[in-house]
Parts: sequence; structure tokens; C-alpha cells
Amino acid sequence: SASSSPTEPNRPADIARLALTKLRIEDGIALETVFRRVTETAADLLNVERVGVWLLVDERRALRCVDLFERSKATHSAGITLHVGAFPEYFAALERRKTVPAEVALTDPRTAGLADAYLTPLGITSMRDATIFVGGEAVGVVCHEHIGAPREWTTEQRDFAGSMADVLALKIRAAELEEFRVALRMQAMQLAEARRVDSLAAMAAGVAHDFTNILTVMIGGAELIAEHPTCPPEVAAFARQITAAGQRGVALAHALMGCTRPGPR
Repeated sequence: SASSSPTEPNRPADIARLALTKLRIEDGIALETVFRRVTETAADLLNVERVGVWLLVDERRALRCVDLFERSKATHSAGITLHVGAFPEYFAALERRKTVPAEVALTDPRTAGLADAYLTPLGITSMRDATIFVGGEAVGVVCHEHIGAPREWTTEQRDFAGSMADVLALKIRAAELEEFRVALRMQAMQLAEARRVDSLAAMAAGVAHDFTNILTVMIGGAELIAEHPTCPPEVAAFARQITAAGQRGVALAHALMGCTRPGPR
């Protein structure tokens, strides 16, 4: 139309992809929010009952669901775990291919191993799974699970499923980078605090050292007064009190210098 440019997205799938891409981790959008938006969007666009985001955990020995959207209930859940060793054909397919289109999931060699433990109890008949690759390595999968009569997946649906995995890969990488940036900022703050403490400790040690020198002069003078042969007894008593107080002050200064010495870091 005259009101839109030919290059502007004008299909629901394009608009959805663009909206998801604009969710910026750098702007404070949580990765969990991205997962929820992706599963909801994919369920609506592909007209499937269940869409889940699963990530490899436990040193790649298990696949854990971090968000599962059930369209008919409009609910999200998480926590289901599948062990890689129990379903070798499925996980091998995820590692080999960008998408795993199983139109009859119960008999497809790649997904049939999931039948008893996962597909049949949930009534899943067709699947369109897309592997999430980050840095060339599979880190998870976005699963599109159809309930009802088995269905064929169109090329456009296949491409959209793959693009959802691409969006998640970008956001997972962005979250990793943001976590790294936060760690660097914390490290810089800790270093600055350590330097500030060291500076205060050095200043305190200097003050304690000077204070000790002053007290030493006072103690020496008081001792001379107390020991002078012409010193009246009451003056000598006061002088000895000054000496005792000065010695306590020296002990406190030494304790303070001990506290300011750098310990193991």
C-alpha cells in the first residue's frame, strides 16, 4: 500500500520476529521474559498447543525445560528434565540439524524414543524442534509440540521455528555478555574498595606511629620527674600515673598498627 514501504515487515511472522529482536537484554529485559515471549509468540503463529524452551545443563548430560507455554490454558511452567543418555537418537538429531521436523512424532526415528516417557502421556503427535546454537555449539532447543491429528509443517513454519531458535541464541549470548560486564564492574568496585581500605590503613598506621613517638617522649619525661631526688612525693605519684597512662596508650597504638597490617587476600 502507499502508506507502507516495501521493505517494512508486513506479515505476522516478520512483525513477531522484529518485536522479539527488540527485546534488549542490555536494557534490563530478563532472559526469562524473552523465553516467555518467544513461547507465546510461536504458539500463536504456528498454531500449536505447546512451545517450550529447553537448555542443556549438568555438563550437557540433561535437557531442562526453562519455560513451557500451553496455549489452551495460557499458562507457563518449567522444570521438566530429560536425560540425554536416555534418548540418543533425538539428541543426535539436534546436534546434526538446525531443525527436527517430526510430522508423525511417534514413529519418526528421531523422536520415537520419546514416545513412552513424553509424547504419548501428553498427546503430542507432531513436533517441530529447532536447535539453539551459540558459538557453533548446541546449547538447547525450542520445541513446538502439536496435539491432535498429525500435521505437515510448511516451509514458512519451518523457517519461523528456526528463527525463534536464532532469536534465543542471540539473547542467550547477550545475557552471557551482560553477566560478564556485571562481573567486571563488581571486580572494579571491589578493587577500588580494597585500595580505599589500604589507603585508610596506611594513614591509620602513620597516625599510630606518630602518636607512639609523642607518648614515648611524655613517658620519658614523667619517669625523669618521678625519679628526680628533689621531686615531692605527690608529684612523683602523678608522674607515675602519667607514665602508666602513656604506656597504655603505646599498647593501644601498637594494637592499632597490628590491625592495619595487610593480611592475606
